[in-house]
Amino acid sequence: MHVLMDSKQQDAYWNALNYVIVQTGRLLEPATVTCDFEHGLVNAITEQFPS
Repeated sequence: MHVLMDSKQQDAYWNALNYVIVQTGRLLEPATVTCDFEHGLVNAITEQFPS
C-alpha cells in the first residue's frame, strides 16, 4: 500500500493510518513497515500498531 501525504505531522500520519485501519476492518497486522524515518510516522505507527 502507498499513501501520498502532503504533511509530515504526526497527527496527519495517525489519521491516514487510522483511515486505512477502519476501512480494512482492523485486519492489518503488519510484520514490517518501510519508511524514510520521519519521526511523526514512526510515532503514529507505534501508536496504531502497538505489537
